[in-house]
Amino acid sequence: MSKFYTISKEIKGKNYTCQFNGISAALNAVDSSYIEGTDTTSLKRLAKYLFDHVVVEPKIKIDDFGADKIGTEETRTINGIDYTARFNGLSFALEAIDSSYIEGTNNTSLNKLTKFLFEKVIIKPQKLTADDFDNMEDFNEVVSFAREVMQGGEAMEEFNEVIAFAREVMQGNFRDEKEPKSTKAASKG
Repeated sequence: MSKFYTISKEIKGKNYTCQFNGISAALNAVDSSYIEGTDTTSLKRLAKYLFDHVVVEPKIKIDDFGADKIGTEETRTINGIDYTARFNGLSFALEAIDSSYIEGTNNTSLNKLTKFLFEKVIIKPQKLTADDFDNMEDFNEVVSFAREVMQGGEAMEEFNEVIAFAREVMQGNFRDEKEPKSTKAASKG
């Protein structure tokens, strides 16, 4: 009896089919997803593994989510100053998260994340730093705005739902709901 199976789920109007490949494959996915020298999982590496080995239909990549928005800019006025941020794709957003961990922990450094956002997401005003702000309220509002744009809004939401579904399938959590084999496949086996 084969332990492998597929299961499908509709997410944001699209049908995704994932395949359970066995527990050893799930363990390999976890091992290959760590950021070097840490016990922290890289969501970017895990997503790549899931899209290459677990999501079988449609074939997708990280930047397929929000692909039509890559390069778009949004401007928001905060306390009289216009801030313009650019969406650079979800791979970029995941890289920001991975590069913002405090070494040796699973905690995100707001300082590291802020520098990334101000250097690579906020494009106007240029060379923005935390010390350009007079208060935490404005600082937090600009950081939140930059994070929203960096994550592509609904693109990150759909990505997270697909990742969660693929992880559950990878871990074997749908074994009782697996899709039956077609009659052709059943008669061959």
